[in-house]
Amino acid sequence: MEEKQTANTIADQQFGHDASARAKACADNNKRYFARFDDLLDTRPLGPVWLRQPEIANVVSDAIRYHHERDYILRAYCIMANHVHVLVTILDTGKQFMAVMKSLKGVSSRRCNTLLHRTGMPFWQSESYDHVVWNDTEYKNVVAYILNNLVKAGLVENWEDWPHSYWEER
Repeated sequence: MEEKQTANTIADQQFGHDASARAKACADNNKRYFARFDDLLDTRPLGPVWLRQPEIANVVSDAIRYHHERDYILRAYCIMANHVHVLVTILDTGKQFMAVMKSLKGVSSRRCNTLLHRTGMPFWQSESYDHVVWNDTEYKNVVAYILNNLVKAGLVENWEDWPHSYWEER
């Protein structure tokens, strides 16, 4: 009887038991997936585009800024038409980061739904793409990615011209 190959079996065949090679391959695959998904979000009007409305974007911006220096240090963000990019350094407050995000999403969704005259419907998707930044080079790449997202999407020629973007220069 042939045994069904699992992802681990396939990975073992490709990388042997080299854990660092496996981890790098997984990280590279996740980055490719994220880049493809993000490109779709930027170039096609997928899903609701409420964040195009300045009053809705302001609510989200205020919610992001509210947690600055309480739960995290806000490093950069940009609010696109249908998604948001945020880079933070988590503070050791004893709060779980996912609890902070739940609070941020909860408050902003209630306010946005009120402005949109929507009740009983989710504003945010339940999933998010979280990524840990490990070094200064990667940090610079993530900041550049976040800010250039606006330019790549054709919203502005210079990210600083977008009212719903931010970068805390170090």
